[in-house]
Amino acid sequence: MKLKIYKRGNIYWGRTYVNKEYDKSSGKTELRISSKSSDEKVAKKYLENWFLDICYEIRHGKFLGTIPILHLINKYDNYLTREFELKRVKENYFKNHQSKIRPIIRFITKNKIKNFTNKTLKIDYLDFRKTENSELRNDSLRLEINALRNVMNYALDNEWVTKSDIPQYPSFKRQDNRRTFFRPDEYKKLLRTSKNRIEQSQSNETKFFRQRLHYWIIFSTGSGLRPSETENLCFADIAEFSKNNEKFLRISVKDGKTGSREVVTESSSYHAIIKLKELYLANGIKLDKNTKIFQTKTFSKSLRNLLIACDLRTDQRTNKTRDSKSFRQTYISWEIIKNKRNLHWIAKNCGNSIEVINSNYANNLQHEDFFEEKITAIPIL
Repeated sequence: MKLKIYKRGNIYWGRTYVNKEYDKSSGKTELRISSKSSDEKVAKKYLENWFLDICYEIRHGKFLGTIPILHLINKYDNYLTREFELKRVKENYFKNHQSKIRPIIRFITKNKIKNFTNKTLKIDYLDFRKTENSELRNDSLRLEINALRNVMNYALDNEWVTKSDIPQYPSFKRQDNRRTFFRPDEYKKLLRTSKNRIEQSQSNETKFFRQRLHYWIIFSTGSGLRPSETENLCFADIAEFSKNNEKFLRISVKDGKTGSREVVTESSSYHAIIKLKELYLANGIKLDKNTKIFQTKTFSKSLRNLLIACDLRTDQRTNKTRDSKSFRQTYISWEIIKNKRNLHWIAKNCGNSIEVINSNYANNLQHEDFFEEKITAIPIL
C-alpha cells in the first residue's frame, strides 16, 4: 500500500489502493479522502494519520472486501450515535435508521458489494429483499433505500465520495395510503347492528362480551388511541373533566408507540366508560385503580364477526379490510372534517407527526361527501 497526496482545487486529497490479498475479492479497492485543508503541512499530517488507520485495520483483520460501503455506514452510525447522545437526533429516527439499514448491510455483506453499479439497488437489491420476504411492501423498501441515501449524502458532505460514487436509487410506485375509517352512516349502522346483536344474545356471557365490545368501539372512536394503548389502559390512567356542561376524559398514555402523552377525548368516550363500569358492577366485577379497563388483549374475532354481520368488513371505496385500527383512523378523519382543531393539535393528541396526519388523512379527505353536522348528529350511545 502507498499513500498518494494530490491537490484538487485548493484542497489536498489522499488516495490509496488496497491490494486483493487483503481485499478478499478480485481487483483492488480505491480509497480516497479529503483533508479539507489547503495548508500542505496540516493536510499531510491528517492524511498520513488516515493512511495509518487503514494499515492498522488491515493488520488486525478488520479490512474486508466490502469495507468501502460498510465503512461509510459505520461512520454514519457513529455520527448518529453521537448526535443521539447529545439529544440532537430524536430516538425514533435513531432506532428507525438502525432497523432499516440492517437489510442493506446483509445484502452488501452476502454479495461482497464494493461499488455500486446501475443495477445494484434497482435490480439486485430488490430481488434480494423479495427473496427474503415476498410480501414486503414498497413503503418498507423505500425506507430502507432512504437509510442508505442518508449514509451516502453524509459521505458526500464530508467529501469521502464524489457524486459519481452515488448509486442510482430505485423508485417505487406510491401505495394507496387511504385509511379505513367509518363514514357517519356506516358508523350508525355499525352501532345499530351491535345493539341488535346484544339484544339477541343467547346467554348472559355472550351478552356481556358484546356489550363490552360495543363500549370499546365508542370509546376508541372518541379517543383516537391505538389498540395497544387501549389494551394497557387502567382506570388510574383516566380522569374526567367538564367543559361547556359536557363531560370528557383526560387520559395519561404511559407506554404508547411514540412515548408518553396526554390525550383529551370526545364526550362519547366518557359515557362509554360510565356504561362499562355499570356493566362490570352488574356482573360482580370489582374495580380498582389498577384494573385494566377492557380486560382483554384483543377484540379481533368478535369485531370481525360484527363487521361481517353489518357488511362493513371491507371499505367499499378503498377495498381495504377494516380492523381495530379503523376506529383510531375514524377519530382522526372526523376531527379533520369537523375543523375545530388544527392538524398540529390532532397530531399531538394522537401521538403522531403532522406529516403523517397531513399525508395519510387530510390529503385523502378532500373529496369525501360528508360534513361536520353529520358527525355531530351521531348519538353518543
